[in-house]
Formats: sequence, C-alpha cells, structure tokens
Amino acid sequence: MKLHKIFSLSGMKKYKAILLVVFLLLAIGYLFAYKTYMAAKTDANISAMKIAEASNKALIKSQVAKLTGVPEDSEKPEYKEIKKTFMELLTVSKDIKFVYLYTKKNGKYYFMVDSEPEDSEDLSPPGQEYFEAEALEVKEEMITQPTTDRWGTWVSVLIPIKDGATGEITSIFAMDYNASAWNGKIRMRVMESIIIILAIYLIIIAFYIIFLKSKKLEEEKIRADSANIAKSQFIANMSHEIRTPMNGIIGFLELLSRSSMTEEQKDFLREAKSASVTLLYLINDILDFSKIESGKLMLEEINFKLRASIEDTVSLLAPKAAEKKLHI
Repeated sequence: MKLHKIFSLSGMKKYKAILLVVFLLLAIGYLFAYKTYMAAKTDANISAMKIAEASNKALIKSQVAKLTGVPEDSEKPEYKEIKKTFMELLTVSKDIKFVYLYTKKNGKYYFMVDSEPEDSEDLSPPGQEYFEAEALEVKEEMITQPTTDRWGTWVSVLIPIKDGATGEITSIFAMDYNASAWNGKIRMRVMESIIIILAIYLIIIAFYIIFLKSKKLEEEKIRADSANIAKSQFIANMSHEIRTPMNGIIGFLELLSRSSMTEEQKDFLREAKSASVTLLYLINDILDFSKIESGKLMLEEINFKLRASIEDTVSLLAPKAAEKKLHI
C-alpha cells in the first residue's frame, strides 16, 4: 500500500491503515534490532574464540602434560612457565579477566594453572577443586552462557586439550570474560541499531508532518482560490448590474442636453454627464480587475486627448471646491 494512498483514506479506514503501518515499522525495527543482537553476539564469540585458539596453540603441550593438578605442580618449572604465559595473555585484551587450566580426576575437577599472581586472594593453586566445572561437560570447543561462581559472573571460552596418542581429553584450557562487559558490548551494538531505527522513524514522522502541512496548505489554497473566484464573480455581476442603469443615466443626460437650457444649465449638464462617464469607466475598470484574476485581460491601445482627460478629472473636484467657495 503506497503512502499517499494511505493518507488519502478517510475515517476509520485511515486510522486502521496508519496503525498497520506503525505495526509494520515496529516489527521491522524489532527484527532489525534482534538481527543486530545476534550478529553482535556472533562477532563477540568469534573474536573470543580466535584469541583462545591462538593462546591454546601457543601452549607447549609437553609442558602441560607434566602437570597433574596436584599442589606439588607449583614447584615445577613447567608450571611457572605456563603461568607466566597466562599472565601475559591478560595484556592481550582488557576483556580477558582470567586464564586457567583444569583437569578431571575421579569425577572431580581440579585447577592446574591460573593467571593470578602468587600473592593474589583469587589465586587458585594446583590441586584446588573447581566445583563450578561440574556443571559443564566439555567435549569440544565451546563458549558458555553467562555463569556465576564464587568470583563473579563470566562468559567462558573452553577448549579441550587432548592426548596426542589416545585422543582423550587430559585438561581444559579456559578464558573467562566479565559477563557485564561482554553483554555491554553487545548491548551497545543493539543500542546503536535502535538509535538508527529511531532516527529513521523520526524522519518518517517529519515527512508525514510535512505532508500533512503541505496538504493543509493545498486545501487552504483551494479554498482561497474558490473565495477569489466567488469574489470575482460577485464583482463582475455587480459591475454589470450597475453599468446597465448608468448607461440609462448617460442616455437621458444626452437627451436632456438637446433641450433648450441656459448656458449655466448646459454647463452643469455637461459636468454631470462627464461624471457619469467617469463612473462608467470606473465600473469597467472593476470588470477589468476580475478579468485580471481570471487571466483574461486584454490590453487595448486607443487615442485620447490629454487636455480633455485633465479637465474631466479636475471637474470632478469642482462641486466640493464650490462648497468651500474655491474656484478651480
């Protein structure tokens, strides 16, 4: 349904059409925001997984194989070397909060190495049981949903390390990301998409308001044109009605001028006839104005006597001047 057709509807149909458009816009906006959310989540997962995979490949598997997840591992040079590597990984991205290795023995999970300094309160020494890991069964690379443990709420990237000979999982390489920061980046992407949607909606609303105003102006112009036409028709009719008796007056003045009168009476008659003719010209001019508005005015070139025109103009002022005892 085209926009101009919607706006041209009337009554309940118009409101239903507008509600339908609003619903469609909201649905499109929701789908766009949801798609942005999924894309942002996928991008975050891919980015985190790439860092974890690169870090896992950097590990020397022979060093990892010498650790068994017991307290005595902390004295081994392999433990210290891996711990140094993990602490360096924290500088790769500010989003990485914790890097560690853990293993499963007798159905329980134990820490092997983590990225915390030796004097940190959050240090998980080798052999410390990792209770929270029991909720996860890691068989392949994965990214967890936000999970809460004793250290906070995290999104974890987990990569199993397998024995080269048997293919069995010997330990799990893990990277933890702060869930609020993780979700914050995703929310930021979604907010950006919402802002774009709102901007588009505002533009649509602005165009709608402009359309309504232009439509209102057009309607007002039509009403004004109709009023002008009616006025012009009224003026034309009135001018025509007035001109008819004026022609009669001028005709009777012409007949009167042929009768016997004194010179003074003839002079008065001549002035009356001149004033009548001038009034008739004025009426004709009013008709010309109506022709101008209708675009039908035709210019005419005629000869005239300047002296006679000036005398006729001045003679119109003679009666008022005589009342004031002035002579023109």
